[in-house]
Amino acid sequence: MPPTGQRLEAHPTFRYMVKIDGIEHAVFAECRLPSFQVETLEIREGGQNNYTHQLPVRVKGGSITLKYGITKNDALLNWYLEVLEILMHGKLQSVTRSVNVTMYAVDRSKVAVFSLEDAYPKKWSGPTLKADDRAIAVEELELGFTQFSVTYS
Repeated sequence: MPPTGQRLEAHPTFRYMVKIDGIEHAVFAECRLPSFQVETLEIREGGQNNYTHQLPVRVKGGSITLKYGITKNDALLNWYLEVLEILMHGKLQSVTRSVNVTMYAVDRSKVAVFSLEDAYPKKWSGPTLKADDRAIAVEELELGFTQFSVTYS
């Protein structure tokens, strides 16, 4: 809780920037940050039929999803294809990257930086092409990672 008299602020979701080591990409239409879930083990205690114990076992991490309009810049697709090639040789570390998602306030000051280490593409989805639609062609890239941290400014 903030000290008495201090106002809590909510920030808009449309002011953000994604940086991926070694990959230049202009615009992401959407960035869905990962969700985390604590997996539990349910234990029924003998003689106690009123409830069960829920014991934490491990944290199941999600992935980050980036959506972006197709351009002539194919760096993200090439990164995914590079991972496919490397997986055949078992050297994933050579294609992992650091990913930072920075969220900004209305006044353009930093609100938070979400950092993912050892990120790698785990799924690529191409656009849906429809002759009767005027929407922008959007690709989607889902990234796995080994470490996640958040720094609030």
